[in-house]
Amino acid sequence: MRRIDPTTWPRKDHYAWFRSLGFPYVGVTVEVDVTSLFDAVRGRDDLGLFAAMCWLITEAANDVPQLRQRIRVEDGRDVVVEHDRCEAGVTLPVQGDLFTYACIPWAADPVTYARHVATESEKVLSHPHLDPFDGGRDDVFYLSCLPWLRFTDMTHPVATEGVDTGVRITWGKMVAEAGRRLCPLNIQAHHALVDGLHLGRFVQAVERRLEGFELG
Repeated sequence: MRRIDPTTWPRKDHYAWFRSLGFPYVGVTVEVDVTSLFDAVRGRDDLGLFAAMCWLITEAANDVPQLRQRIRVEDGRDVVVEHDRCEAGVTLPVQGDLFTYACIPWAADPVTYARHVATESEKVLSHPHLDPFDGGRDDVFYLSCLPWLRFTDMTHPVATEGVDTGVRITWGKMVAEAGRRLCPLNIQAHHALVDGLHLGRFVQAVERRLEGFELG
């Protein structure tokens, strides 16, 4: 983990301005082509679409250092930390049309990762309580799926006290259109750390992994 003094780095002016705002968040929603991924996992028992998307999105987000940065307040002063890697903090269904949170341990390949998703899903299946991510750890990307909606925008809840720099990523319904499968993808991040350029790099990283997606 790297520590950054926000008063001395090249981004200090941008940081100070967006840090001062009441709602300092920037986001974008795009539609991505998931045809190759959809075809690669269809009919498999060891890897489903949810786990595959969680793995792919987490890998892509880790490619962008700014998405791994978080603001912490220590002794009344801001410190920016840049994690070496962030894991996925996902929403998983539980009883009664509710959901809860779980952190998915990293794996180098999507099939192993899918086993981790299955393990965490089994743990929370009968657990209707909404617990925070491992005591408030910040080395996670908050991932959600809305498989019922082909949405064009998304608004995420954020904490209004303190500083909330969690990166939130959501994808939606995969729709067949003109021989392809298309899926909405949304990301929201704190503008003191992340600009449109970095959001673009994330989307490009997702698209690179989706194009010609294959399993070994």
